[in-house]
Amino acid sequence: MSRFLAKVPNDNQWTEVTLQNDHEMDVFVGGRADVIPLSMGIDLHLNDGLITELEQLSFNLFLSHDEDVFPVYGNVFVADRNESGDPVPLTREQQKHLDATFHVMTMPSGLKIMHLHPGGFHCKMIEPLRILGEALGESI
Repeated sequence: MSRFLAKVPNDNQWTEVTLQNDHEMDVFVGGRADVIPLSMGIDLHLNDGLITELEQLSFNLFLSHDEDVFPVYGNVFVADRNESGDPVPLTREQQKHLDATFHVMTMPSGLKIMHLHPGGFHCKMIEPLRILGEALGESI
């Protein structure tokens, strides 16, 4: 039994979920799980949008990757990989790194949005985040 840190829409914190195999991981993300490598060996597992259209899923968080900011939809979880390439829970050090790379933003409308920024937060990200947040605020 493996316990992974996960985030579901409308919850601005990481919580533990038990996922035992690939099927359970796919069910948790609401389709087929895809992986985005973040930093320190942490992978973000999310719906790939091929089986379930992302527009049918609820907004979850913003992800800053390289110099772009992307909305992420549906349930997500984070994991490391073992020597076979299978997902395994994060180490304590990785959990501390994850905690240091996200924050909850409050938009002018009062909307609270989680922002994950594995490469470090930069002030140039504020304006795209504000615009995306206000646009999504109408539909959340």
